[in-house]
Amino acid sequence: MVVETIDTIRLWNLEGQQISEPLKGHITYVYSVGFNPSGSMIISGSLDGTVRLWDAKPNLFDKPLKSHNDKVMSVAFSPISKNTAQGVEQVIVSGSLDTTIQVWNISGKAIGIPFKIQTPQKVNSVAFSPNGQIIASGGEDNTVRLWDLKGNPIGKPFRGHSKAIFSVTFSPNGQMIASGSDDNTVRLWNLKGNPISKPFQGHSQVIYSVAFSPDGQMIASGSDDNTVRLWDLKGNPIGKPFQGHEYSVNEVAFSPDGTMIASASRDETIRLWDLKGNPTGKPFEGHSGNIFSLAFSPDGQMIVSGGKDQTVRLWDIDGNQIVEPLKGHEGSISSVAFSPDGTLIASASKDNSVRLWRGGNWKTWLQEACNQLQYHPALNKPKNENELAARQTCQRLVWIKK
Repeated sequence: MVVETIDTIRLWNLEGQQISEPLKGHITYVYSVGFNPSGSMIISGSLDGTVRLWDAKPNLFDKPLKSHNDKVMSVAFSPISKNTAQGVEQVIVSGSLDTTIQVWNISGKAIGIPFKIQTPQKVNSVAFSPNGQIIASGGEDNTVRLWDLKGNPIGKPFRGHSKAIFSVTFSPNGQMIASGSDDNTVRLWNLKGNPISKPFQGHSQVIYSVAFSPDGQMIASGSDDNTVRLWDLKGNPIGKPFQGHEYSVNEVAFSPDGTMIASASRDETIRLWDLKGNPTGKPFEGHSGNIFSLAFSPDGQMIVSGGKDQTVRLWDIDGNQIVEPLKGHEGSISSVAFSPDGTLIASASKDNSVRLWRGGNWKTWLQEACNQLQYHPALNKPKNENELAARQTCQRLVWIKK
């Protein structure tokens, strides 16, 4: 049962017991509430001129995942769910400046003890292999390391970089690893730690991010020299550097279809590029500080970002913010990732925690709200800015095909 009060919504069971914290967000009277057919979502309307959507399920993710004793720099979902005695569960890995790597389930329980490098060095980046069986890490000891899911090292550290490694990633076929370093180079390795090609040279400053194209034939890199570069697997540059950011490029990501590259920058913007380095659309603006991380949703329709302003933000690919910023961290957000099914978001922060968010299924929520309110006077004949904005959002994202 759902009941509205002056500016809050409360959920009750049939015995009169509240089953969640009050849902707060409206600033004046809530006059109408309703469930969607599946009972998973609540829609509310208020005299403040807004319609709000709420998750009716208990919030599994109200507590941060805490185990690390220092800033968490990187987080990644396993692409493969793990079979357990309780069923199938999704697995997350995090890497921290406390020199450890930790594996978690989505209930927030640490799986096993933290992986610890024998000669403790800060961990800047972690990544899962495509089969979910291997974790790669890169950090302040200038090496790439491989681990099994129990924290046992696989082979010897990959040595070749002369300075700290800030980014590691697996190729789509799982047979190669790319790394980006403070020595201004990208390196490509096989799983035994042997270099596959010459170092990729061209950036003039530290490389913060590397990413493989979905077909595994190209690598994108982002650097403190304010540029994005594209490379073939032999280390040859493809085209000219992508120029447009005013400050360092902290993260790059290919769209799932491989036609676009997204970049996040210290200049407080996200930019989308075609593969020739031409900007596609306007810069995404909204963060109030350095943007450290971004990721595409699996369907390519959304981008999630996190930054110095301690918020996680969701965008459509036109640069429009989809929902209010997700708040909860008490420090800069250093890494964000979507779950393989796109329904969950993980964020890692310099507050020493990892947090999980529902939010990837925003489009289902939005479709439900827009379709139920399609003939409401507020959307048919908007009388204020909020109603007009709601109508435009529905037109752009839901009713476009109608």
